Amino acid sequence: CGGVRGKMGYSCAEACVARGMTLADVALTGEPFAGTPTDDRIPKVDLVAGGSDEAEKRGAELAKKCKEQGKVLVAVDFTAPQAALPNAEYYARHGMHFVMGTTGGDYDAIGKTVTDGKHGAVVAPNMSKQIVAMQAVVDQAARDFPNAFAGYDLTVIESHQKAKVDTSGTAKAVVASLKELNG
Repeated sequence: CGGVRGKMGYSCAEACVARGMTLADVALTGEPFAGTPTDDRIPKVDLVAGGSDEAEKRGAELAKKCKEQGKVLVAVDFTAPQAALPNAEYYARHGMHFVMGTTGGDYDAIGKTVTDGKHGAVVAPNMSKQIVAMQAVVDQAARDFPNAFAGYDLTVIESHQKAKVDTSGTAKAVVASLKELNG
């Protein structure tokens, strides 16, 4: 799980372990968190900076080990925004399937790594089905009714856990759709 030091990273890692999955002993992270130890909620995972020589070496070893053991390697990535694109490029280079819920990344560039690659990916700034449904409704309204709220002031108020380090990708997506509705 990339970004395993954050709230979502730990939650994903704990859920995987609870369901009998094996966590890799290495995870990609943003530069400021590389080398930071994980705590005892999950098995030990070494955090290495995405794009580093160590990441390339450890990733190749992990991919080889999984192939030898007949296991499928899927990266679950909820890391820092600055690490999102380098991590997606890493997964593409190594043909690794991944799920990315990192907010604040360059989703156009990340999407290109997926469409140009030969690997599967789920990339979304929010993994809550209710929020994804709400976003789809707002997106559809923006396409079907552009400028419907022209002349009105629309506001998005964001609320999330205190430790979140960046603006929500969900909020950014909703704002972009509301701009279409607002004209």
